[in-house]
Amino acid sequence: MTTIGTLLAIVMAGAFAFFLGPVGGLALLSAIFGLTLSTYLRNKAIQADLQEIKKHLGLDKEEERSFQLSNEEIEQELFRLHGEGKPGERTSRDLEIERELTDFPFDEDDKPGDKR
Repeated sequence: MTTIGTLLAIVMAGAFAFFLGPVGGLALLSAIFGLTLSTYLRNKAIQADLQEIKKHLGLDKEEERSFQLSNEEIEQELFRLHGEGKPGERTSRDLEIERELTDFPFDEDDKPGDKR
């Protein structure tokens, strides 16, 4: 697609120069300048809109919002959310899930830990 557009632009540039003579080159440069300026201004407007959206969503200052947590902080957060036992300790929910898995009737082909 880009190759076709480039070839078409070369053919049009040649047609401008041939039909308009010396003024064709000036018209071609004017068209190139206009297209470049239009693309630049549109890109600038899109970037401003994107910054406004980021500001609205609260994403504009990512360097202030660090999500780098240590293992201890992660364990404390999990403990705060789940509220059972000590961090790293098996909870009653863990034991219940383990009991369900051991009682579940597996087929011969679907045994847990069976890697294919």
